[in-house]
Amino acid sequence: MSKTADMIVWAQDPFSDDIIPRSFRVFRKPDLKKVKSRDIFVLTSVPDLPTVTEFVRAANHRNHLRTLFVREDENAQFLPQMLYEAKLG
Repeated sequence: MSKTADMIVWAQDPFSDDIIPRSFRVFRKPDLKKVKSRDIFVLTSVPDLPTVTEFVRAANHRNHLRTLFVREDENAQFLPQMLYEAKLG
């Protein structure tokens, strides 16, 4: 199996469509079954952090989360607090 086949992206952020390589498997809705994948990337925005929290926490616990990208528009000052409350920071 190729390395890119193990990479998946949860694109919660609709603005991420143009930046994700086509070689990545992309899903748009939370699916805890996907946590078993080895290399997980999550793209979200600050207001959508509560939506991805459970999935990101599970993937991180299994050491499968590679990156959590958070797009910040207006509420960036709340980002550290939200990550802390989600037990991710």
